Amino acid sequence: MITDTAELHYQAWQRMANEEGFYFDREINEQLRGVSRRASLEIILDGRELSEEKIAELMQRKNDYYVDLLNTISAKDVLPGVEPFLLELNARGIKVALASASKNARPILHRLGLTPLFDAIGDGWSVSRSKPALMCLFTLRVRLASMLMSVLWLKMRKPEWMQRKKPA
Repeated sequence: MITDTAELHYQAWQRMANEEGFYFDREINEQLRGVSRRASLEIILDGRELSEEKIAELMQRKNDYYVDLLNTISAKDVLPGVEPFLLELNARGIKVALASASKNARPILHRLGLTPLFDAIGDGWSVSRSKPALMCLFTLRVRLASMLMSVLWLKMRKPEWMQRKKPA
């Protein structure tokens, strides 16, 4: 984990719930961890039935609030030890990748000032289904393997027995 945005999600859901008159507290919020936006809203609705149009509007409003709150994060929000660790990996030439189901991963990395420290990013925009996050991890494995193969190809030399001998 690079930064903790859980509080920002909580604040965005809380604002939307307050505006709509839905009960929402930190205990309910804990049930939302690792769940899609729609499934999260269904937990908050607690059996209330809404039109698809209203559901879409509430999900978008929550996301808009969350994205606005992302503008408050900065390098000070990088968790302790993360940046020195990434710098050390980079210094050793170790490829670094980020896997996240979030479609906000890239803007978050940018706000934290960490984007240049990553060689590959697999996020919610990289796959058609971002949850479970395993799809993002698979995509990254493919990208990193491709980078590794490119490096190996450049560094490989033909063994002597494969080199063409010119006739004398």
